[in-house]
Amino acid sequence: MINPAEATGKTKIVKYPFSGEGQARLKANSNGHGEDWPVVYVLSGTKEAYVGETSSASQRIGNHLDNPVRLKTLDSAYIFFNDYFNKSAILDIENMLIEHMHADGKFVLQNLNEGQSKMHNYYQRAFYKDVFNDIWSQMLSKRIGLANHTALAIENSDIFKFSPYKSLTDEQYQTEQVLLSYIANSVSSGNKRTLLVHGGAGTGKSVLAISLLKYLADVLNGNVDYQDLEDLPDDIDFQGSINKTLISCKDRLQRIAFVVPVPAFRETVKRVFSKVKSLKTIDVLSPSDLAHSQPYDLVVVDEAHRLKRRQKLTNYRAFDKCSADVGLSSASTELDWVERQTKGVVVLFYDPLQTLRISDVMRRDFEALEEPGGTNVVSLFNQMRLLAGKNYIDYWESVLSNRPNPLLKPDFKKTGYDFRIYDNCAQMILDVKAKSSECGGLCRTVAGYAFPWRRKMRDKSNQKFDRDYDFEIQGQKYDWNFSRTDWATNPKADDQIGCIYTCQGYDLNVAGVILGPDITFDPIQKRIVVKPEAFLDKNSKDKNDLAKTSENIINAYLVLLTRGIRGTFVYAEDENLRKYLISLF
Repeated sequence: MINPAEATGKTKIVKYPFSGEGQARLKANSNGHGEDWPVVYVLSGTKEAYVGETSSASQRIGNHLDNPVRLKTLDSAYIFFNDYFNKSAILDIENMLIEHMHADGKFVLQNLNEGQSKMHNYYQRAFYKDVFNDIWSQMLSKRIGLANHTALAIENSDIFKFSPYKSLTDEQYQTEQVLLSYIANSVSSGNKRTLLVHGGAGTGKSVLAISLLKYLADVLNGNVDYQDLEDLPDDIDFQGSINKTLISCKDRLQRIAFVVPVPAFRETVKRVFSKVKSLKTIDVLSPSDLAHSQPYDLVVVDEAHRLKRRQKLTNYRAFDKCSADVGLSSASTELDWVERQTKGVVVLFYDPLQTLRISDVMRRDFEALEEPGGTNVVSLFNQMRLLAGKNYIDYWESVLSNRPNPLLKPDFKKTGYDFRIYDNCAQMILDVKAKSSECGGLCRTVAGYAFPWRRKMRDKSNQKFDRDYDFEIQGQKYDWNFSRTDWATNPKADDQIGCIYTCQGYDLNVAGVILGPDITFDPIQKRIVVKPEAFLDKNSKDKNDLAKTSENIINAYLVLLTRGIRGTFVYAEDENLRKYLISLF
């Protein structure tokens, strides 16, 4: 049996001229690996590059030489040889190269198709990730010079996490095919349709939304070229039928919008889309931008649970103007704006457990969409963010709802997930900082909205306060985040405590979570008790609806407790709650 561990460090990257002479040299000097052997390759020029895989390098290079665009813009062929390569491995490595090179930014990729668009597991796949890491290290070297940034730095970047070149899980891929089928049928028939995609935290809703938009943009802009692939997809007939329908109805898909309610994430999406030619045709909008625009043929909404209604707003006049602009009363919601401003298909990505503010559209409004005949509903179930798996999220949901289910208790030893509960908050924060060095960044501490923002109040009122900090825990002084947009990546912000609005929709490597005085444990009743009176988020607090406020508090903590990909450290202000959690975990 081949031990792929031996393959690590044994990949040879050989440079050839991208020319007929280079093709001949490859065929003659590759120790038999230029023909009838699986390899990965990169064709590069000054500004552009192409990534591929093949079982016959010399023949494949010849095919590319027949492409006038490649012949004009590319001048070098880098062939990646390894005795332990197989077909599954090179498909995976090809896709990892596309993902990383896109996010690295040294080259603009000419790839029209995103390599292996569907993720799959294969024998000893983890070992080939080590092979890829060695390959990337070589690409960083002066000898090769195909990359600017380390793999770890790239993998911690938003551009990578939300890349349109991401491989989809089987579930995501099948869901995308279902959505494409619905869209094609609706557009061809001329019927308006709403599609609702349910998905909990970490199920990859945003990645799927971006992948769906890229697929549509590629098809509609003529950027899908199956001749560019050495191996056709298994479902080529289905894709061909969908593509044919979409192209035939191209005039009904002229205007496509991606509505992103959360401002910080909207800016991230704009940066991602600006780096992909076909996605520049998609308008990335806020709900108010949509209201002020001409109607769109297709609108995709990410984080639809963050669409607003006319409650607890900072600017009622602007909201009312948007409602009037789309011909609706002031009692309408941003969800109503989306429906009004869409001529064809609306796709909503939604998680009811991430509703956090009083201003968020009510759950019943989304449930009304699901009435028979109104909306097609599809669901994502598989959790793909956290190493701890779906059980970790489900277990927290059961614990915070006072129905702890021991059958859901996650096996941290099995998954390697770093979960800790602390008695000392300061020590937890120090350990999170240490993890940040180990993980290359993206390790931060966050807290429930149960501590005052004294600094913010002082800055607004121009008053002088004796205490130049926001709050204290166990005698230590702390500040809330100064900025929402770059708090997680700013190295100067690692002493700041993040709030729910800095991290919703984003991933951290390790999250330290402070459970504030708004959540406690009653040892007599033996249940978790939420304290709305200790909750300080005026946008999520309704004194006339304490049940809704309590729901928002729990939902916010579920978001905070599911941000850490590799680990979660927990400190609870309430001593009884700390003891209770230790007994459960």
